[in-house]
Amino acid sequence: MTVPINNFFVPHSVMEDIKFINLPASTQMLYIHYCKLANRHADGVGWFWRSIAQICKDTDFDKKTVISGNKRLLENEFIDVKTTFFAHSKKKTYNSYRLNGFRFRGGGKNGT
Repeated sequence: MTVPINNFFVPHSVMEDIKFINLPASTQMLYIHYCKLANRHADGVGWFWRSIAQICKDTDFDKKTVISGNKRLLENEFIDVKTTFFAHSKKKTYNSYRLNGFRFRGGGKNGT
């Protein structure tokens, strides 16, 4: 019987970065969760979407922890975040995220 492989990568360049090491453990865990989401849901250029409510449910973090974690990860350039809007109403729908931890692999962001 073969056991299916169900792994995702967390980049060494991030885990060994002193800025990352000095972040709160909840923010580090949020980044690791984003690595899992990127592995499962990212499009061809690395973007994946998730609502704050979904992230809270997935991680069991409260909204404040997720928002502050996103802010820290964005400020330290470990992630990119863009807001998506409904075309007809211009109301915000969700955030899209992209990891920056793989940027060193191929020279550009996300190894591209």
